[in-house]
Amino acid sequence: MMLFLIMLFTDLFMVGICFYSYGKLTLYRDHMLLGVHIPEDKLELPSVTALITSYKNQNRHFYLVHVIVGSAVSLLAFWYTSILIICWTGWLIAFFYGIFSNLYRTHRMLYSLKTENGWYEDLGEPFTAAADTSVSAPARRLTPPLWLQFLPLLFFLIPVLFPSIRELIFQHSEIQLPIGLRSTFSTLLTGFSSVF
Repeated sequence: MMLFLIMLFTDLFMVGICFYSYGKLTLYRDHMLLGVHIPEDKLELPSVTALITSYKNQNRHFYLVHVIVGSAVSLLAFWYTSILIICWTGWLIAFFYGIFSNLYRTHRMLYSLKTENGWYEDLGEPFTAAADTSVSAPARRLTPPLWLQFLPLLFFLIPVLFPSIRELIFQHSEIQLPIGLRSTFSTLLTGFSSVF
């Protein structure tokens, strides 16, 4: 029962988040509609509104179908977990493929519409964009030094390089490691110790 609730919540949450994220692409922001730069006066043309309306309707039906299919796949939790995982993975691949194929297809149709009609805004004289080095210079100072990034590797290599510390870890009961981590850690240390 718990696995069913987890899978159901995950599926519904994922479908809702994707619907909320990709549903806003039909809003005109930063002179773009579905990732295509279009002049604002062309938004009310019948060809553009028909394309956007069709995309919204397809999205609405697509997400409704996947809410139902995702919920149905979650019911497999009452049968075999292995079959649940296989079917859920297939559903997840189909879900994301459907999202991006629909978005890409509509984007290409809108871009073709733009190029066929020559909807390019007049940008005036060409200009050169330059990087603001005075702003980007302090950001480079915020990265941690290289030696600090190797600190976790150093903590792992100390027991490998010093057998007395390794024996101390495995002989004293005060140092508690979880059973799975203890066997993994001992296997790794034994393998690395044989190299050194």
